[in-house]
Amino acid sequence: MSSGFVGRRVELALLDSVCSKANADNRPAAALISGVPGSGKSRLLAELRSRRRATHVLGVVGYESAFQVPLGAAANLLRGLGKVSDAGETLREFLFSPNPVDDRSLEPLRLFEAARRALLGLEGSILLVADDLQWVDDLSLALCSYLVRSAAEEEIPFAVIAATRPTSRGLAF
Repeated sequence: MSSGFVGRRVELALLDSVCSKANADNRPAAALISGVPGSGKSRLLAELRSRRRATHVLGVVGYESAFQVPLGAAANLLRGLGKVSDAGETLREFLFSPNPVDDRSLEPLRLFEAARRALLGLEGSILLVADDLQWVDDLSLALCSYLVRSAAEEEIPFAVIAATRPTSRGLAF
């Protein structure tokens, strides 16, 4: 039996206001949730995802066992961007083609630029939910940063809500 979401109305309202600000300003807006293990960070993110009416919801999740896997945490983000018509096709070819165009296709800047073009192909509001930042690999963090900067340059409504344990790595996001 699953229990309903209890408490955290203030926190949820604050996160919702960050998303609304991104939409109203056509610019990125972000919030970082920090707390000890078991404090409800992931549950708060899940509740936000279920309540928020963003046109596109993308996700990044860090796992301790995959911390050393480049772009491992961004796999779902990249799959989501790969679904964008036209621009997403280039990204899909870079990442998932059995016969890559060339062996340079996974160079970070080329990959980031393909993800950026796919992001620009999205219409409407975008919500990026990032969980367990303390376990997100460096390349996934760099990709997220690149996409946020791109959204700022292009005036895209892009809300980023992230959760981490109180570590210097997670809080650096």
